[in-house]
This record gives sequence, structure tokens and C-alpha cells, in this order.
Amino acid sequence: MDTIEIRQAENGEEWNAALSLWSDVFQKDCAFFKDRIEWDPNTNWRHTWIAKVNGHLAAAVHLFQFFLNYDGVALKCGGIGNVAARPEYRGRHLVRNLLNQQSKWMIEHDFDLSMLYTGIPAFYEKEDWHVLRVKEHVLEVTHIPEESKGNALYLIRALQEQDRNDIAMLYDRFNQSLVGPTIRSAAYWNGQFKWLNNRAGGGFAAFCNQQLVAYLRWEAFDHESVGLQECCYLPGHEAALPALVHRVIEAWPRGKMMSVQMPESHALRQWFERWGAHRQDNTRTMWKVIRLPKLCRKLEPIFSKHLTGGERLLLSVGSETILFYREKGQVTAAMPSDSITFQTFIERDETDFIHDLLLGMDEKKQPYASLFQKNAFVCWKTDRF
Repeated sequence: MDTIEIRQAENGEEWNAALSLWSDVFQKDCAFFKDRIEWDPNTNWRHTWIAKVNGHLAAAVHLFQFFLNYDGVALKCGGIGNVAARPEYRGRHLVRNLLNQQSKWMIEHDFDLSMLYTGIPAFYEKEDWHVLRVKEHVLEVTHIPEESKGNALYLIRALQEQDRNDIAMLYDRFNQSLVGPTIRSAAYWNGQFKWLNNRAGGGFAAFCNQQLVAYLRWEAFDHESVGLQECCYLPGHEAALPALVHRVIEAWPRGKMMSVQMPESHALRQWFERWGAHRQDNTRTMWKVIRLPKLCRKLEPIFSKHLTGGERLLLSVGSETILFYREKGQVTAAMPSDSITFQTFIERDETDFIHDLLLGMDEKKQPYASLFQKNAFVCWKTDRF
């Protein structure tokens, strides 16, 4: 009978074995995984969970910790990455057990959400992660008009190490009222500049009167496909973005298709729409609520801005129920007692609730839509794991 261990890595030898496993399964150098983890100040090798079968490392999954911004509120999030099992050990539910243990650990350590990137959503749906369906705009490079290439107001050049502080300040200013962006410390910025060097891409900055007013970061996924991964700008300088896009085209002339995944209000998305980009669903990100009551309590300042009436609302999500009510000018989100008084009952499944939470609701569905108003949502792909 086989002996199976499911636990966190305990030493450097197990960590190196996990790196070798990921390298073999994903066909990338060990440095690709090692650098992403070691240069991220929010995580380390001890956040790798491993499965051993008779003493042999059979599977490994890493948990990336980060905080995301929710309109000024910081939510603690666990990113599931580097999910892999050696072929000879597949079909034995090792990864499922690893994910289960990580979920328990996130509950114990007061996480609010978990997210992951995947091309096989059916597998993770069994473990209670749910697809967030967002719109992506895809455009043939030849459809971008040549006349948008230049703008005499702006100096465009490649991003440099010396720009990092200015970029960080622009990032914070641009993202402060959005939902989804990673909250980045100075140490995180330092690490991100390093690990992005392992990817095929780069960035460009736009200056007006020697001031940084916009920047664009990009990545080539193959010889023909380019993703515009992150773009921030000051109000009034939306016209700098086409010039930044043209610099990406010049940097990767083989690219035939270009894609963006940004909020409706983002100027780059609006430029893409103007240029005739077609919309398609992106279903590669999945989310999971770790502790619904604590999450709702943390968001009470947001709910207090949105829900202005005195109606008591009972929300049911899966097996959990939350009562929302206004008291002394503030909205409270509480687990209901045995005796409940409410005017409106709303029932949502987990997938619908993830959509409501991150993207927001149609205004017609009141008063529930007042709690979860339409959001400008974005997760910059430069942070992916």
C-alpha cells in the first residue's frame, strides 16, 4: 500500500524538487519559477504544497499571497499557481488534495478570495473555484491606422529602471478606485521588474513636458500574438496611448494580432473599439470566496456608500446567508440570528456572486444592485503567476 503525504515543503531539498517537477511538466527552465517566487516579497518557498508518494515528490502547487484593491479596500487574496503532477501519478487526486489543504490554510489565515489562471475550468469547478467571464478585445495589427502613430505632444521611449518610482505613483493614482488591481509595495515593484525580464515583452513610457503621463507594458505570447498587459495614464493624456501601441508594433514586428482586457472606461479599450476590434469572452480566470461573512464585513464601508435606503436585505450564496441593514448611517453585514427580519431575499449561486462582487450588477435589479454596483474591474496580467 502506498504512503501519501500532503503538506507544505519543509526544506530546500523539497523546494528544489518542486522546481524540477514544474520545469519538467511545463517545459520551462527552473529559473522561470524560482525567480517569480523568490523576487515576490509576498511569498516564499514555504508556500509550496507538495504531495509525496512513498517518499517521491509526485505533485506540487504554489500559493501566491497578495492584496487586491477593491475601490480603496484591501482584500487578501491567494493565487493558485504552478499546479502540476508527474504523469505517472496523475489520476490519484493528489492535486485535488493539495488544493483542499491550501483552501483550509487560507481559511485559517483570514484570506478573503482566491484566484487562478487556467485553460481547464471544469477541473477547478469541482473544488469550488468559479469562472469570471470578462470581455477581451482582439485586433489585427494592420487595422491600427498609421496616422495614430505620432503625436508631437509626447516623447515616447522604452521604460527604464529609473522610471520605477514615477510608474509606481502613476499606478497607485490610476488604480485607486478600480476593483481587482494588485496593491504593490516598493519591494514588489523591484521584484516585478526582475521577473518580467524572463518574459518576451517590455514597456514604453510617454512624457509630456518631461513628466511621465502614461505607460504601456506588453508581452508576446508567440510569434504572432501580442497582449497589452498593463496601461495607466493621467487624465487628459488619453491621446498618448496610440503612440505607445505603435511602439509595441515596432518592437515586435512579427505580431499580427493584439489583445487588451481592460474596463469599459479605459481609454485603450476605447481606442481598440474605435479601430474595429472584436470582442470575445475570456474565461481563463477563476475565483473562490474563502470566507463570505468576513469578506462582507470588510466591504461594509463600500456598501455604506451604495445602499442608501432602510431596507433589510437577506442574501443567500450557496450554504451561507448574510443579512444587510443600515444602522446609524452605516451598512452592517451580519450572519442572521435565529430570528430574522428582512424585506428582500436574494439567492445567488457562487458563480453569480463572483460576477456580482467583481464586475457589479445591472442597476435594474434593486436593491441588491445597490450593494454591488457596476465596477471598473481589471487584473493586470503583469502580476500573473
